[in-house]
Amino acid sequence: MFARTKHWDLRKHDKFTDLKNWLPILLEPVPANYANLLKTYKAIEEMKGLPCAIPMNAAISFDLTTLNVPFADTILRKTHIKSALNGILDCEYSKKFFGTKRYEQCILKDPLPCGPVRKLVQERAPYLPKDVFIAMVQIDVDAYEYILLDGLVKELNDNPLPPIIHFENKVMKELDQKSPLSTGGKRIQKALETLSNAGYQVYEEGEDTLACLLPEAWIAEPY
Repeated sequence: MFARTKHWDLRKHDKFTDLKNWLPILLEPVPANYANLLKTYKAIEEMKGLPCAIPMNAAISFDLTTLNVPFADTILRKTHIKSALNGILDCEYSKKFFGTKRYEQCILKDPLPCGPVRKLVQERAPYLPKDVFIAMVQIDVDAYEYILLDGLVKELNDNPLPPIIHFENKVMKELDQKSPLSTGGKRIQKALETLSNAGYQVYEEGEDTLACLLPEAWIAEPY
């Protein structure tokens, strides 16, 4: 994570000359996005000295009984659907949305590996310690952040939690206005409560949110 400071022009060359001490673990379910991710990190490897990364074309799920999920992905050459559906785990929804005939013509449905974060990492990189320390988490999952954060905090409750969690809040807030949860409450509020209960200090950054896990002595008392 890089910070742009007031004196950025004076400091941009004195930090992060390489990334040799970082091991990015990248989870991306959408095949097209995954292909672009591989290209991006290949460029980072060459330009920033990143020695390696662990990319995974997989989805996160905290249901331990599920090994894979069906994933619907648009065949982009079929122009009457184009790229309206970039990828979705709810195949039945896409069938209803496009109609059965167009769905069968233009949608690929393949099994996608899924599981909790640590399980996916252990399967993909068994050489890493089972209690490998996660230093930083970046999340962008189109309004499902509140579910992922809840599962992640519970999964890692016997390990150190990541000191930094950064996630997009924009889509959650938009859906909270258009389509409130049937169970009541707001998605963004559930996400913030999960983090607060786990000991994070939360900072709003417009369309994103930064959560920092600070020692208890550092957290200011509420006014």
